Amino acid sequence: MCEFCECEVLGTEFVEHRKQCGSRTKKCPHCNKNVMLREYETHEPVCAVNQKNYDKQFPGIAEEQKAKEAPKVQTSAKP
Repeated sequence: MCEFCECEVLGTEFVEHRKQCGSRTKKCPHCNKNVMLREYETHEPVCAVNQKNYDKQFPGIAEEQKAKEAPKVQTSAKP
């Protein structure tokens, strides 16, 4: 069974399927980079720790970035 898509792949096709399937990407929620599925398991924990350390080291920059990424809320002007 493929660990990336949970499909049953038999015999000699498994190696090629796993290689191609693991090449698909997923966006990391910490750095917003597209990371291959086969590398994501090792990337995400390290990236999360690095992001927390960065936020501690540069709190002003981290807050600015979060404000830029926050959804904009429309308010109506009252007469």
